[in-house]
Order: sequence, then C-alpha cells, then structure tokens
Amino acid sequence: MGTTKEHSKAIRDKIVEGHKDGKGYKTLSKELALPVSTVGSIIRKWKAYGTVNLPQPGQPFKVSSRAEARLVRMVKADPRTTRRELQEDYMVVGTLGSINTISNILHRNGQGPSKVCS
Repeated sequence: MGTTKEHSKAIRDKIVEGHKDGKGYKTLSKELALPVSTVGSIIRKWKAYGTVNLPQPGQPFKVSSRAEARLVRMVKADPRTTRRELQEDYMVVGTLGSINTISNILHRNGQGPSKVCS
C-alpha cells in the first residue's frame, strides 16, 4: 500500500470552484492531473462540511514531546520509579498529568506497565 498525501488548500479550492462552475469530476481530474476518486472525495467532503479544511480528529496531547522524552529517559535510568513519583516530579516542574496519562505515555514509548511499578 502506498502512502497518502494531503493536497494543498489551493488545489482543493480549484476543485470546489470548478465544481461550482459546473465542471464534471472527469474534467477536473484531467485538468489537475488527479484521480477521479480524489476529486470526488474532496467535493463530497465540501458538500458535507461546507469547507475544504477539515479539523484534525481527536484531542491534542496534554504533554509536550520534550516532556514525554524526559519522562521516558527518567524511566530508562531508573525502571523501578513509580508512576506516582513521576507524577509528583512533573507537578514540581509545572506540568500536570494524571497517572493514567503517564501510563499512556510510557506505553506508547515501549515502557509498558510491566516495566514500571505502580
């Protein structure tokens, strides 16, 4: 399977404008050298949501990537550190996070619950 690519806002706007002008999917596809399915997908999303820029799904991470890396380094240096100790250390620095958040971060980075004490 190949990787997918997000098309620029300018290209998506051209597709929507062409559709408003009455051009068909195949005509727009040939003009912009894009697959017909891509043109159709962009037009369907525009009709459904009224915009060519869809919001990103999901909640953004509460902990920055630097703080996450620091947390993983601390666990690698001392694997017997408890999640509560890690939480208290982060509260001193000013980053708030629940024990579940810390567990999720460690799990995402290959430091699962079997490697960290409760």
